[in-house]
Amino acid sequence: MLRRWRQRIWPTITDSDSAYAAVRGAVKISSAWAAVNLLLVVATVHLGLTHPPISFGQIDLAVGSFVEASIFGLLAWKVRRMSRPWAITGLAFTIVMMPFALNSLLAILFHAVVLIAFISAVRATRAFRRFEAERVSQLTDAERLME
Repeated sequence: MLRRWRQRIWPTITDSDSAYAAVRGAVKISSAWAAVNLLLVVATVHLGLTHPPISFGQIDLAVGSFVEASIFGLLAWKVRRMSRPWAITGLAFTIVMMPFALNSLLAILFHAVVLIAFISAVRATRAFRRFEAERVSQLTDAERLME
């Protein structure tokens, strides 16, 4: 059981399928983080509408969470296509967002999970490109023309 959790946190990448599985895990985590941020936006707006007046802090939280949800949704969509530049962008964005999570232990934990997922995505996209290049180099000329 511990091995299975270790594989989810830090997957072993040995071929194209395992690389794709690692990226799929990062996409799921990024999508879930986007959904959590979107729920936070809805809750903040609802709270502001049902208990007026809405404060600038609530507006700031809603706008920040909406931007973060949009960016993580875009990253999940792009990384799903095995895009290494978008995986690196996701890793960089997660690192940039870490200082904003320092006010809550739960936010630090979630950001750490997303950070590990994007590190795995960068590893997986790099390995996927290498595996695909090896596969293509092993094809004969006739097989290359068929692709």
